[in-house]
Amino acid sequence: MVRTPPPTSRGRAPEHQNIADRWAREIEQRVAAYKNGELATIPAEEVFAEAKAETGFLDD
Repeated sequence: MVRTPPPTSRGRAPEHQNIADRWAREIEQRVAAYKNGELATIPAEEVFAEAKAETGFLDD
């Protein structure tokens, strides 16, 4: 009989944890840059208009 630990007690593979840690740091850096006015932002309407023009995916 094989027993599987419950999901909450399972560990992540080291390479997956490393990726998660790196993304967490990246997110923190991006949020800090945004809050400090160091990050250029693009209005959502502009992003969606460009995506629609390039792909037609967002057509009504």
